[in-house]
Amino acid sequence: MNRSSRKSVIPALLIATVLLMVGLAGTATAAKLITGKNIKNNTVTTQDIKNNNLSSADVKDGSLSSKDFNGAVKNKLNKPNVVGYEVITDTVTVTTAGQSTIFLACTPGKYAVGGGGDWANTENSQVIVESAPQKQIGEFFAAPDGDPATAWKLTGEHNALGDVDLNAYVICVNPN
Repeated sequence: MNRSSRKSVIPALLIATVLLMVGLAGTATAAKLITGKNIKNNTVTTQDIKNNNLSSADVKDGSLSSKDFNGAVKNKLNKPNVVGYEVITDTVTVTTAGQSTIFLACTPGKYAVGGGGDWANTENSQVIVESAPQKQIGEFFAAPDGDPATAWKLTGEHNALGDVDLNAYVICVNPN
């Protein structure tokens, strides 16, 4: 390489380096200068945001309503997360001044997630003595003791004359 061509390469390289540094610094400076405070409310539109660029951290909790979602998303949000939902009911007649217990078992393979009951006639002095989850062991029932509940127990008592119906229910679902 001769001396004159070396002289012309050095200034060109120097100018290119300076321009590159100014270009990179300009982008960084712009990013530091434009913040959320510089943007007026309601001026950023859908067209200004790149697809899949927002996350839940970018949206204020409680700021979205159902009208903010399209049909496909609404359908996913409203789908039940529970599979195999089933309510099983039974009624027994409790005799005069008597007590009775109802055991309701879920369909095999399902778990009891809730249950309870009530009296058909609330004019007499009736009480629910016990309403609790159970596990079915063959034809018998016991407290779950850490195992998933598969049944429900409801015990009711009344101290009046006449027979009164006691209604019980258990809510069952498929395990995940």
